[in-house]
Formats: sequence, C-alpha cells, structure tokens
Amino acid sequence: MRPRNILGAILAFANINIVYAGNIEFNGYMHTHGAYTDVAQYYRGYVNGEGSFNDSNMVLDLRLPLRENWSVQSRLTADGVDDFRIRAAQVFAHYQGIRFNADIGRLAFPLGWFQDDSQLHYKRDSLRLPDAFYSLQPYGPNVVHNDLTGLRLIFFQDSKLPGQLAFGHSSLNNGNIKQLFSASLMVKPIPGIAAYASWQSGMVSVDSVGGTPVNDKTKSTLAGGVRLHWGSFALVSEYAQVHFGIDALQTDSRYVVVSHNWGAWSVYLATEQWRARAGWGERSKRIGFSRQMNAFIKLKGEIKLVNPFQAPRPDGTGRGLFDEQPDKTQIGVYSIALHVKI
Repeated sequence: MRPRNILGAILAFANINIVYAGNIEFNGYMHTHGAYTDVAQYYRGYVNGEGSFNDSNMVLDLRLPLRENWSVQSRLTADGVDDFRIRAAQVFAHYQGIRFNADIGRLAFPLGWFQDDSQLHYKRDSLRLPDAFYSLQPYGPNVVHNDLTGLRLIFFQDSKLPGQLAFGHSSLNNGNIKQLFSASLMVKPIPGIAAYASWQSGMVSVDSVGGTPVNDKTKSTLAGGVRLHWGSFALVSEYAQVHFGIDALQTDSRYVVVSHNWGAWSVYLATEQWRARAGWGERSKRIGFSRQMNAFIKLKGEIKLVNPFQAPRPDGTGRGLFDEQPDKTQIGVYSIALHVKI
C-alpha cells in the first residue's frame, strides 16, 4: 500500500467534488480498516499476523440528471488491496419509470440483499459482509462476482412483489461469465418482513482451476434470503447453492446475522458457513459492534473465529480462505474500522 496512491485518490475525489458540485449529485465514504490474525498464513490473500489495512477503501457515487426520467450514474472506488488505484466500479444509464426501472452499463452484480451497497461500509452496522456469501476470492464460495456489464430491469419496486431481471456478462478475478441471465422475486407481505428467491445461469471460463484451464462451463446459482425487523432487533440471512460444470467449485453457502440497536450503538452476532462438494471451505462465528460518533463518523470493531475444513482447495495448499494450511484449527481475525462520510 503506497501513501502516494492514497493521497492521490483523496485529492482526485476532492477535485471531482470541487469542479462538478454545481452539476452533479454526489456522496462518498472513506473506510479505514485494520485487521490481523493470530497465525502467519494469509487470510483472504492479504491479512495475517503482521496486520493489514488492505480492506480500507474510498467510494464516491456520482449522479448526473439528464431528461425527466433519465440520469447517468457512476461509482468510483479506490481499494487498499489494489494499492488505492481509482477505478470506475459502476458506470451506467438509469431510467426511472412508474412501473419499472432500467439500468444499462457496468452494474453491481445482481444477487443478494447487499448487491447495491456491498462497497458502502458506512451504510451497514456490521464491519464486513459475510465471506460465506460475498467473498470474491477465486477459491471461495463463488456466489457473487465483481460486476455485471449489461441490462438490469427492476419491476414494481415499491410494491409487495418487486422483481428483477438482468442480462449480460461478468468479470472474474481470473476469467469471466458470459451469457449471464438472472431472475429474482421478492416478497414484502408486511412492514419488517421480506424474503427473496433468485436463479442465475451463465457460461464460465477461468484461467486455471488447480492448474487446469476451464472454458464455457455452465454455472447456475439458486439463492434466497429473509430479512426481519422488530423493534430494535433485526435478522438477515441468505442461502445459496452454486452448481458448476466443475465439481471442485460447486458450493453451498449460508449465513445468519442478528443485530440489536440502541441509540448510537449497535451489536451483532453472526454465524456463517460455505463448503464445496469436494469438502473444502470454512465455518465461522463473528461478534461485533458499531458506534455512531456523529452524523459523519462511525466506529466499528469485530472478532471473527474461523474454522477452515481440512480438505485442501483445488490449488493443493489452501484451506478455506487461507492461502496455506493454517497453524491452528481455529483462527481469530480481529478488525477495527473507522468510516467517514464525505
């Protein structure tokens, strides 16, 4: 992580604010996230006993209104894991209709409760999204991916039965998904209760799975989730089955997060698990807190206990999201983060 690149990202975002503030609607977030584990092996590819700030990032959302129902929107990100290089994570045209909305361009990947705010840590009480569902590591659950370049239609968004259709292709860390089709239906029977079901299918090509390239294998995903809110308590849960033409990458993933809010404080407990048909994967438990310091700053902390399954990944060395077999069967991952709204 280079300080020069961090400063460059901050100045670039500030320059955008100054030059275009009169014409473009914008908001942004700075997320400073430190983490370390109690083993020498790397978790998620960049966190070990020496500590890391690579989970830090900056996000700037821009919206340019055009004609009455049209706008152009973009999300610029600068991630610590990528040395804070600025990239356009999303760039798309948006149509706001009465019965449906349409987006065309580079979009968020169309799956999961947090598909539109997966990078906006400030908006959530938990410090991280569950790795069992939202990890983008190549040898991970493989439920969601980087993005979707194509078209997304959202029907009856304000009704009790909103739906979503999406078409296009998605980029992977080491390949792509072509001919991706996604369909989701949500049910919101009463305030405080919501559930969804989703199905996706596409053709996957990756550079290597355990040293072997894979071309045009079918990937299909069945997923669902529930959200419950009652008073100051909330529960969020999701489940997914991923079917590949590659046995080694077929996975089952699930998580449950329960949280309680009072005043400026929030605490949460989470349990999650993902497992490939070949036996590799991990289960974990998390406990964390969030403290709203003022209108712009939020402090968070988390302890995560990870138990990787002992079956090796297709790369032959890793266990779960660890690059190598860890020294312990249960590993602690300790994190603290500061979120600043800009």
